[in-house]
Amino acid sequence: MIAIALVIFVLDLISKRLMFAGKNAWYMNKALQYNFFRRYLFTALMGLSLSLFTVPSQADYIHPGDVKVQTVVYKPGAGELTSGTYHYKVTWQGVPVADAEIEVYPVSSPSSPVRVVARTKTKGLVAAFYKMKHHSESMFERGTFRPVHFSSNQKERRKEKFREVDFKRDGLVRSARWREGRAKTVQEFRPENPLFDPISAAFLAKSLDLSVGKKVSFDVFNGKHRYLIDFEVEKLERIKVKGQSVEAFKVVPSVQKLTDTEGEKKLKSAALWITADDRREILKVSSSVYIGSVVAKFDKFVASSGGMLEAHSGDDRARARASLGDPR
Repeated sequence: MIAIALVIFVLDLISKRLMFAGKNAWYMNKALQYNFFRRYLFTALMGLSLSLFTVPSQADYIHPGDVKVQTVVYKPGAGELTSGTYHYKVTWQGVPVADAEIEVYPVSSPSSPVRVVARTKTKGLVAAFYKMKHHSESMFERGTFRPVHFSSNQKERRKEKFREVDFKRDGLVRSARWREGRAKTVQEFRPENPLFDPISAAFLAKSLDLSVGKKVSFDVFNGKHRYLIDFEVEKLERIKVKGQSVEAFKVVPSVQKLTDTEGEKKLKSAALWITADDRREILKVSSSVYIGSVVAKFDKFVASSGGMLEAHSGDDRARARASLGDPR
């Protein structure tokens, strides 16, 4: 259903400014771009990409295992996942700032997990001043959307951050996060509520039935923070996509961070449009930021030419176990 906008990497805002030259010089807060890109892809991911922003704060961190929240257990809808790559163009005030893509890998059998990878990187004038690449991927069960493993890494100039999350069958969630030159932080907890990573949550939402007025909520963990994400279908309308008029649902999200003491602060407004047919494709994501707005628009879909998930599963799981300190 409300797919890929669960991309909420609302973390570590940076406080540097980026200046662009032009007829009228203007400034953009680099923190805004950074926060958008992290978030967008994983809904961008997922997806791709809700750009929701918060004001930097000195809030106290709450361990994800101490979070108390309850959401509905949703029954996944029917339908097949289409393997291939979705491409999106990201602009700020009409200026191209990034490319994003979400790749769904083909699977060979119903018992194989689904693998989805989201990528984004700055481009053009922005990249000349601020180079950033982001990679997130999720492996989840095909029928239930239960996450198996989630990882992300982001490189900003020469700095790179990593996160890995292992969702074990017995309910244990084990995460690790680190950056180059710093010690690894490992956490373990057993959530009492159904928990998803940003990508698996987005694809579960994508499978559900849609109707105007419907609202769904998800408990999402990205390796450091847990979020309560609500999506409400506001209306059905027609929008222009690459010169064609397409009927789409307008969906309005709201996000609450559950793992700090100021999580009740609302994020900036955003909306996404997804097709009203059974495919539930993300057509457009728009978010208001402190200066102007950021928009991600569907560009093209390239069908998969082959490749099996099984070829990656063993390596991915071994890498996940190693990063989490699990030698088995």
